[in-house]
Amino acid sequence: MAGGRLDELRSFSRPDNLVVVGTGRRTGLRTRYHWSLGARLAGCVHGALAVVPSLPEGDRTMVVVGIDGSEVSMKAARFAAREARRLEQGLLVVHSWLDPMIAVSDIRVESPLLGELEAEHARMLDAFVHSLRSSNPDLIISSHLTQEQATDALAQEARSASLLVLGTQQTRGVDRFLLGSVSHAMILRIEVPTIVVAPECLV
Repeated sequence: MAGGRLDELRSFSRPDNLVVVGTGRRTGLRTRYHWSLGARLAGCVHGALAVVPSLPEGDRTMVVVGIDGSEVSMKAARFAAREARRLEQGLLVVHSWLDPMIAVSDIRVESPLLGELEAEHARMLDAFVHSLRSSNPDLIISSHLTQEQATDALAQEARSASLLVLGTQQTRGVDRFLLGSVSHAMILRIEVPTIVVAPECLV
């Protein structure tokens, strides 16, 4: 084939398939990889994209998926469940949230609704997990609700995972080549095979 790698690989992407690309070992500043092939493809594929830095160690027995309550993250969760069944591994569903802070002059005060918001996040996560268990009764599914940056929470769980799955929103124009903040950050700091699921993905 002759042509730009991005355009040629994107031409094979459909809502019902998975495009797979490899990537080298990431060293130095992450900003070096903002326009890497994997990062750009993940912003414009029609289905799903797997970016593989290396094969994971054989003792890893968990697929991790990050969710945020959106429709595309539910697609990512279904995709992750399918991969967990194929690999005969467990599935960990991770949802991270941060304290809403109210700025008063130079003082930042925690919202009095913090407890209610935490309960709401817990209910959302439980609903996702219940849906997954209903359609995957033979799959061992666990969940983790954490109060921290999503990228930090996912990076921590991914260190012992065989696969990380994320959903991403996509836009039009030049912006379609860029991922949302969490997906983009995880591609930049990639350590394990990572699958990015686009809104058009059929799963």
